[in-house]
Amino acid sequence: MNESQIGESFRKTENASKLSRNSEFLSLWFVGGILNILRWLELLAVGIVVFDMTASPFYVALMVTLRFLPMLFLGFLSGAIVERINRRLGLIIILFLMAFASFFYGLEIYFGQISFWLICTSVIFNGILWALDNPLRRTLFADVVKPEQIGTAMTLDSLTSNFTRFLGPFLGGLFLEYYGIEGVFFLGAIIYLLSFLVTIFGTKTAGIKLASNQEGILTELTNGLILLRKDRTLKGILAVTIFLICWDSRLCH
Repeated sequence: MNESQIGESFRKTENASKLSRNSEFLSLWFVGGILNILRWLELLAVGIVVFDMTASPFYVALMVTLRFLPMLFLGFLSGAIVERINRRLGLIIILFLMAFASFFYGLEIYFGQISFWLICTSVIFNGILWALDNPLRRTLFADVVKPEQIGTAMTLDSLTSNFTRFLGPFLGGLFLEYYGIEGVFFLGAIIYLLSFLVTIFGTKTAGIKLASNQEGILTELTNGLILLRKDRTLKGILAVTIFLICWDSRLCH
């Protein structure tokens, strides 16, 4: 190992050490971790329940499609939209609404009102949070860590997200076995409420608007597409991202 590699390794270790003392980063990282656990937990639990209700693999696959549908429609617009709002406040509102919705779904099922369409709406609501996670929560990292720490922060968040793919389904199976689908939704309400409180009290300086409203959203999106068409580096990054997403989806199924 040469001197430059040693220096780079030392800088990464130093950045990780500083992040461990950054309470705002730790709050956002914690929220992301428990939300991802819940995300994969619900994905498994909903699939099992829908198969029990319908005995149809098609409807199980439909649940996965509905979960990703908001990302398809909101993903293109969400970045431009969240630049015009306080992202911390937006995340707080989303978490509160999700806590309320999960508690409502849990009550409905507890009192025997479970239906296929109720499950569908819950999946779509969770898909909305998934679609807004990157532009809301992850961009807050840039507000609470130094520029040289961004790479380490994003890597740690991604590693945590991948680990939850194992932990979430494991916990989902346990909760579904002992507490039923209503228990999964009540757990979701608790996790969303906890995330709501951690975001309120754990983040103070993050979330200022990133852009003025001088340009319309459509104009900003058009300019982004023009830049993408001209910049070969961005094209390469987009191509690699699409490939990894497709490969990741293939492995998950």
